[in-house]
Amino acid sequence: MHGKALINEALKGNPVERTPWVPYTGSQIANLKGYTAQEMFRDADKLYECCIEAESQYSPDGMTPMFDLQVEAEILGCDLAWYDNTPPTVCSHPLEGELVIPTRRIQKTDGRIPLILDVMRRFKAAKPDIAMYGLVCGPFTLASHLRGTNIFMDMYDDEDGVKALVAYCEEVVREVAEYYIEAGCDIIAAVDPLVSQISPDMFETFLSGPYTKFFASMREKGMPSSFFVCGDATKNNVTINCKIWATPPRTSNPCASPGPTASPSTKTSTSWKPKSSRTPTASPFPATSSSPSPCCSARSRTIKRPPSN
Repeated sequence: MHGKALINEALKGNPVERTPWVPYTGSQIANLKGYTAQEMFRDADKLYECCIEAESQYSPDGMTPMFDLQVEAEILGCDLAWYDNTPPTVCSHPLEGELVIPTRRIQKTDGRIPLILDVMRRFKAAKPDIAMYGLVCGPFTLASHLRGTNIFMDMYDDEDGVKALVAYCEEVVREVAEYYIEAGCDIIAAVDPLVSQISPDMFETFLSGPYTKFFASMREKGMPSSFFVCGDATKNNVTINCKIWATPPRTSNPCASPGPTASPSTKTSTSWKPKSSRTPTASPFPATSSSPSPCCSARSRTIKRPPSN
């Protein structure tokens, strides 16, 4: 067993003969054909050529034709800085001055969506036995693209605003995921690097609801889904907080995710609580914030603790 069949069995929690191989196929695959990352990310023919070469060299069970978490942000008004060896990064935040909830929706004809759909259809036709992953920018990372690093202070000062912005972003990426499903994707993955930068309580307050809705929508469509986070996200018990699984998978298979077996009480941090239940001296922030993964394209800065009342 290999390819899509192997991955589908693993996602169901069934015993499999080996761990499925799903390599990271991002900007570095441009090097396989002598292109720059910028050339590949902006040209459908070059991207398709690189994907075919990556499949030939890596022999994966599954892969994504496009790994760029700035696609949605670019369409929604963020400026991008382009590079030869890495994905583009967000260099402006349209909501940085004021937290307002956008109304724009992403259409199939917007930005680089047509390019991505074209490559997905061609790759699916050429490699039907490979599980094709459609990657969407996770709603929290997308919200940070739009709002900038102010979103971390907003979690303390404007909880309702952050919840509304993340809810909007979840709706946007869920619609993009539907385009990818129509193009033939076998698995939808939400990629949210900034999840590793927040506490379990923050995750439960701001992201549990949107992600439960997102993954429930994928299940309703019969679409397997996965959740990818740069860094350590184990503290957030995502299978618990998102209710990702429709039913708990078997736990006897070491090659499959174990599903929700831990209790929510095993959270590693309880220092932050929703505003309604916080004491005046409680703070959701460490003394300084660490620099997010480069794929987040979010700027790092020092965050001071709010003053005690």
